[in-house]
Amino acid sequence: MKSVIAKLRISHRLYGLVAILVMFIGVLGGIGVYTMAVIGDELEEVAHRDLPLNVMLEKITQHQLEQAILMEKALRIANIDAHDKTDTFASVRAHFEEVAHKTDEEITMARDMAERFLAADISNAARAEVEHVLDALNRIEQEHLDYERRIAKVFDQAQTGIQDSAALEAAVIEVDANQEVLNHEIEALLREVSAFTMHSMETALADEQRGKVLIAVLSSAATLLAVALSFLLARSISVPMKNLTTALGALA
Repeated sequence: MKSVIAKLRISHRLYGLVAILVMFIGVLGGIGVYTMAVIGDELEEVAHRDLPLNVMLEKITQHQLEQAILMEKALRIANIDAHDKTDTFASVRAHFEEVAHKTDEEITMARDMAERFLAADISNAARAEVEHVLDALNRIEQEHLDYERRIAKVFDQAQTGIQDSAALEAAVIEVDANQEVLNHEIEALLREVSAFTMHSMETALADEQRGKVLIAVLSSAATLLAVALSFLLARSISVPMKNLTTALGALA
């Protein structure tokens, strides 16, 4: 190694040292940019996919529960006079149908959102999760439409004053069971998406920590290498100069 360096001109030695340092700086910068890009993509997935989906599922849950409350309120108004006199059976039913329409739109929006995520370039784990969410949303959409049809039948029977109380009671019990299943499915999906979002955040944080350690190690290694090369370069110049000075002194 020393013999090779000794054969080089001083300018070539300096250029070589600069080139090596530039190369290490480039490698270090490239690794840093790549690491930050990976973290950025993971955080972008969380910000543009998981969090909006969480918000949409929360809205669906909220409006689904609101429908249940309005249904109970409508049934009480039809049979019990302990209610706000400004409300009527027709007004509460209209409000219920309005909220039901909102819920239908939100389920459709959540499904379209999941389909857009699948069309994008995402990781295999994220794709599997989104596909599962999409399947669940399709199932919830059908069950919610069926729930609304059952509610409409109960409302029609209560509003027209049909005296078949047994049939009406059986229909209400069936709606309650359907409503409970639907609520559980929406809540389970919301918990699953929330857990996946948390996992994505933890993965991004772990990658950030690994990136910091990697950059710190490479920076330290590049610094030590630069010091060692600078020392060798200085020695390769100073030793021959000292020998030359000694020789000239002896000649004089």
